Amino acid sequence: MSHRPEAVAEAPGGQDNDAPVEAGAVVECGGKVGDDGVVAPTVLSGVTPDMKVSCAEVFGPVVGVATYTDFEDALASANDTIYGLHAAVFTSDINKALRAAKMLDFGGCARQRGAHLAGRSDALRGNSRVG
Repeated sequence: MSHRPEAVAEAPGGQDNDAPVEAGAVVECGGKVGDDGVVAPTVLSGVTPDMKVSCAEVFGPVVGVATYTDFEDALASANDTIYGLHAAVFTSDINKALRAAKMLDFGGCARQRGAHLAGRSDALRGNSRVG
């Protein structure tokens, strides 16, 4: 009997690879299992808190991206997990980045800022939201 959470069945390479996509997530890249059984690094967008791939550990190189219009909701959603290896906050607002670093219960928290994010909503992503 496997000790892995059910979410592995929803992760690329698991028993039900299409579950997140059927629930509305989009595979932005990766999502394939090679002939050697190794899962390619995968990015999922449109991940919601009710997806297993969002709230349980995925044993593979998979990241889920969730966007929020309310920053406090994003922090609360990220913290709503028993996991928490790393989180990243995508924002140009240093005050939000510092608040996230203070409030997020993760082993590490990074702030990402880039020209490609100009004019977009703040986004929060963490591997527990895969996670």
